[in-house]
Amino acid sequence: MTIDKINEINIDISEKDGKIVCSVYILPIGRLCRTKIRISSSDVSQFAERSGHKNLLLLQGPAVIYNYVPEEDSSGVWIFEKRATTRKKTTKSRAKTPSNIKK
Repeated sequence: MTIDKINEINIDISEKDGKIVCSVYILPIGRLCRTKIRISSSDVSQFAERSGHKNLLLLQGPAVIYNYVPEEDSSGVWIFEKRATTRKKTTKSRAKTPSNIKK
């Protein structure tokens, strides 16, 4: 699902206490919204990454929200945490050439 192309989805991304909070609201299907919309947590994390928040880890949130099921709530709040980026350590040792041997 491409979230950014649909006008019936309201997304609010804020940062609280070092955590990223994504609030999503979908217009219920009816006269104002004619399309069936299904948003999963991976869709929300992709949208947050496109908004500039990289390396996110999902802490809490619904798996899926719909706008076409009348009994279900068509809004959801996802909470993400920024992962610490770690650099890869090399496992190969440097080759001993005359230029890097200390005398």
